[in-house]
Amino acid sequence: MIHPSLRDVFPSKADSVVSTGCKELDIFLEGGYEKPSMILVDGQQSKEQLAVLLSMLSANQSALPILFTADLSPSSIRRKAKELGIPLPANTVFIDAYSKPSGIKAEDNTFVLDTPASLNDLSLILKDLFAKHEEVLLGFYSLSSILFAIGERGGLDFIRTFKARVESKGAVSMFVIDSSLFKKEFFPVLRNFFDLY
Repeated sequence: MIHPSLRDVFPSKADSVVSTGCKELDIFLEGGYEKPSMILVDGQQSKEQLAVLLSMLSANQSALPILFTADLSPSSIRRKAKELGIPLPANTVFIDAYSKPSGIKAEDNTFVLDTPASLNDLSLILKDLFAKHEEVLLGFYSLSSILFAIGERGGLDFIRTFKARVESKGAVSMFVIDSSLFKKEFFPVLRNFFDLY
């Protein structure tokens, strides 16, 4: 949903965009991220990348925020969100691919995956959530872990399939990747699957 104060500036886009969580960026993007879209936030992994992701998930009250995490536990994400001053909505759904491989007890009310490579399980969880909720926002922290688990080729296949799902649902999804971990030649291929990077 478009930021309330921007509704007058971009009235025709109110139902076709999702707020970035940053008024200035919403103005720059003429209302926010277009639905459907896939966004890639690349660079060296940082709290700023996480802040961009959390801002999008937190700014849109009508959508169910879904956060796949393979780099931090859900409690660590919540703590970092609090430190950044970005309160995560209470209804945020976590898909946790971090805790089990790290030997940490998984939190209640969290979908737990065996590894970041458990993409069949991820697909079933998302299918169920997509069926139960009209509007969803998806965040992936991080695509780097998925790529390490299944390889670059497998990762591109996953993204291709996922993009079709996002488009059919009319959803917005954001992937964080640490670009310092991959060859520069990989990124032009990867970016072809994303609407914004």
